[in-house]
Amino acid sequence: MPTVVFAYVAAFAIGLLIIVIPFLVTVFLPKYTPGLGAFLIYVPGFYFLGIILTANTILTLILISRRRQRFVLYVQGAAVGLEAGLAILFVKTGLGLEGAALASTVAYAFYGVTILALAAKYVLPAGKERMSFLVSVLIPFLAIIPLMLATHFFAGWVFPASLAPGVVLELVVLTAIAGSIYPLLDRLVPMRPVVAEVRNSVRARLGIRG
Repeated sequence: MPTVVFAYVAAFAIGLLIIVIPFLVTVFLPKYTPGLGAFLIYVPGFYFLGIILTANTILTLILISRRRQRFVLYVQGAAVGLEAGLAILFVKTGLGLEGAALASTVAYAFYGVTILALAAKYVLPAGKERMSFLVSVLIPFLAIIPLMLATHFFAGWVFPASLAPGVVLELVVLTAIAGSIYPLLDRLVPMRPVVAEVRNSVRARLGIRG
């Protein structure tokens, strides 16, 4: 449940970053606008790091109990090697900073999906159940982030001389996605108990009673 919920939260957060960061950089730090292409390639990688917050802890505890914790180091080493190799390849082929960003995103995707699959292997007994879980976690990425990137570039093409209309269009699209995808999330994970738990946790941390 935490992994599925956070997958949706992470996807929407990245969608919001795709809207906000280019706008802020263009307005306040225009000298850094050449780096926005690399940023837009790099930021989806955070999704794959975010979805394993719970799974990585569970997997580590299981592997420690079986004295197989070295497997996590193997996956980490493979991810680092993949990132370094792809970065060298992409930079040498002329992709520059965007190539380095793409190498990081691919490595993050490899690491995140591998850790998630390993955790599911130990926690979920049936292969069909594991596959259903992995699909439900990846749906937010596939349904939200590519669409937001496409909307961002479309808005820049339609409104090249003005930022505000493009930002409004992107916010409208993100809001529409949220409205259409929330029922799917609510079917996968009933959201009322989740919202109530988050609210109670926040109130407890703030010392609010009643």
